[in-house]
Amino acid sequence: MKGTNPPTAATLLDKTIADCLADEVPKIATLGRTLLGWRTEILNRHLTGASNCPTEGLNLLIM
Repeated sequence: MKGTNPPTAATLLDKTIADCLADEVPKIATLGRTLLGWRTEILNRHLTGASNCPTEGLNLLIM
């Protein structure tokens, strides 16, 4: 994927998580916890280029 840089993605994701966790708005802090829980999976996207888009597209057609 063009423009994908795993170290940069990790840095930006970690900054986003930290900012969300430090926010006083409860929904934003919840977003930070969710991102933290999915950190590995999010960053794997930048390493592998894998996507579940075809599966999600088929699911939308079936529904």
